[in-house]
Amino acid sequence: MKKRELDAAMAAAKAEYKAGLQLLWENINRGQQKQLYKIPEIKALLDRFGVSATSNEG
Repeated sequence: MKKRELDAAMAAAKAEYKAGLQLLWENINRGQQKQLYKIPEIKALLDRFGVSATSNEG
């Protein structure tokens, strides 16, 4: 696989993971988000994929 193809495949995979993580994050309640965000590994994962960790709720 050429570097250009590999880069495109990696970008597509990262976008897919980000979309999935964002969907999951948005569909858990605020209390669950707060508890999960306290776990360093989860915070690092969300940060790595650029998932918005702010709630859409008022």
